[in-house]
Amino acid sequence: AAVFPSFLVGASKARAVEPGFTETKTGLQVKEISRPDGMERLATNVLKAGDYIRVDYKLYTGGFGGTLVESTDKTGPVEFQIGVSAKQGTTGMKKVKDFVNIPPGLDESCIGQVVGLKQQLIVPPSIGYGKQSVTTLSGATVPADTTLYYDMRIRSRVFASIVGGPAQENFLEVDQVAKLNALLGIGQE
Repeated sequence: AAVFPSFLVGASKARAVEPGFTETKTGLQVKEISRPDGMERLATNVLKAGDYIRVDYKLYTGGFGGTLVESTDKTGPVEFQIGVSAKQGTTGMKKVKDFVNIPPGLDESCIGQVVGLKQQLIVPPSIGYGKQSVTTLSGATVPADTTLYYDMRIRSRVFASIVGGPAQENFLEVDQVAKLNALLGIGQE
């Protein structure tokens, strides 16, 4: 069963809870597929508001395996800051990144979780794209008031919110690895 902070768990009566899914107070339905063993034992492994993360996902409308409207298999991983109501994230590993819409339900599903978690999400319109129609990077249009279905994995934490809170600058993984290597004297001529 999915593990969520207690303030997120509760029942919303907007739609029936699908078998095997847990529902949060907002109506988000989550089914945990796999979780790395023991990751949550260290508080530093648990994702919190302000962290920048990368996720991989397939986004469907009409149910899992329905119409595929977005896939990080094509765009590259999506990076965004969780727990700060981010409306957009960036995608790809290139210098000029594309922007992708982040529905509140995707953001909510990552808080309190760990890197490596795989889950399925059913995101109702109220915490999805809502009353607006959205065109994805692949060119597909998601109509207003559409339930979103995600197969997703939390790929990595790019930068942890340790100092500076949610408004801190976004640092890239490579920069952090280079700094650590310099500190340890690795790869220095």
